[in-house]
Amino acid sequence: MTHQKTSFVSVSLGFFLILASNTSAETAQKAAWQLTPEERAAARQAEIARQRTIPDGRVADRPVRISGADRPELFLPIELFRRLMLITFSSNSADRDFVRRRILERAAAGGIALPGDFWLRLESVSSDYLASNRRVEQISRNIHSPSVERERTTSLKTLRLLKASQCELRETALGNARTEFGTPWFDRFLYETVAPTTHLIINGHEPADPAVLMRDAQGECL
Repeated sequence: MTHQKTSFVSVSLGFFLILASNTSAETAQKAAWQLTPEERAAARQAEIARQRTIPDGRVADRPVRISGADRPELFLPIELFRRLMLITFSSNSADRDFVRRRILERAAAGGIALPGDFWLRLESVSSDYLASNRRVEQISRNIHSPSVERERTTSLKTLRLLKASQCELRETALGNARTEFGTPWFDRFLYETVAPTTHLIINGHEPADPAVLMRDAQGECL
């Protein structure tokens, strides 16, 4: 009985991998930024299955590592936008300026022309989200200070609620940026300049539904 169950799992997985292969062939014809949410979710599922399948056909529940330098299409736009805003609006001016220069270099190499006021416009349409990021950074920085030891429990609760409230702010900011610069242009910018330095480790299972995947990718949300 056990052997039959194992065989069924292996056959089912093999069928899934065949379907995934067909999906990969279709999505390979598109640039990373052009995939639909459904294609992106399917590609992630296929990569998870590929990395967790061991030579004898069984599935090992192990972490899946994704590099944007190799497979940029596996990242969600919201994941790349989140990273973009964290690294290019850092409170450390030296780090911020360095990252922005590198992004400009990758954009130029890819033939992506950034408007001269790009960062100012991006900051303007993302102001609420950036303000929330700064508040999270401030609380996180102060939470380990000896002077706030007695307030730590309250601060941790505030931090959790603040992070959970960021989901809507982040989605709104991404939508605003797409409206400001045009969705095709901004998505291409994300996938060709931010993805190459982005890495992701997936533990456990991910939902195949694109909407649920996007929600889960943001962590705990209100």
